Amino acid sequence: MIKNLRTLVIALITGNLNNYPTRVPILFNQKEGRIVMDQIRTIDKSRIINVVGTLSFIEISKVKSVIEETYVK
Repeated sequence: MIKNLRTLVIALITGNLNNYPTRVPILFNQKEGRIVMDQIRTIDKSRIINVVGTLSFIEISKVKSVIEETYVK
C-alpha cells in the first residue's frame, strides 16, 4: 500500500506523559514520549522531509494492539 499511494497514515508523538489508553509509550532521541493513537492523520508523502527514527519491535507491537483495541473491537 505504501508503494502505491501518495499518502501516508501517521500518528503524532508528544512529550506529554499522561497515561491514556490510546497513547503508546516510546523512547525517542533519549527522551520519553507517547505516540498519540487517537490523533491519526493522513498526509501526502511529499510532506515528509526526513526520517528521524524508527520504533522498536515492542513499540510496534504496542501500536498494533492499541489500533486493534481502538478501531477493530
